[in-house]
Amino acid sequence: MSRLRMIQFRTWVWYSLAGAAALILFTGLVYGVEQGETDFEIMFPEEGATVSSPVALEISVSGADIGRPSAGLNHIHVAVDDGKARSIYETGPISLDLEPGEHTIMVEIAGPNHRALLPPKDVTFTVE
Repeated sequence: MSRLRMIQFRTWVWYSLAGAAALILFTGLVYGVEQGETDFEIMFPEEGATVSSPVALEISVSGADIGRPSAGLNHIHVAVDDGKARSIYETGPISLDLEPGEHTIMVEIAGPNHRALLPPKDVTFTVE
C-alpha cells in the first residue's frame, strides 16, 4: 500500500470511529443509554382525588430533555378518557378544561420519533 493510500485509510478509519462515537453519545443523550435513566411521575391530580376544572396536570420528568421533536428532543403525550393523545413540548402545569365527572388521563414520554420511551402511566380522578 502506498504512503498516500495508508494516510487516506487511517483518516477514513479515524473519521468512521469518531462518527460512530458521536452517534452513540447523541443517542445516549436523547434517549438515555439505559431505560432506567428516564422516568416520569404524575404529580397532580392524585389517584382518586376530587378536583375542580380547569385541572392543572403536573408531571415530573427526570432523565429526559423535553422539547420539540424537530430539535431532536423528547416530548410528552397526554390523552384524556381514551381520546386522541396530544403532544406537550414543555414541562410545567398543563391546564385541562374538563366537564364534571370521572376522568382518566394517560401520560407517556415519547422520543423524537413519537415512540414511547417507557410504558404509559395513568391517573383516574373526579372533577366536581
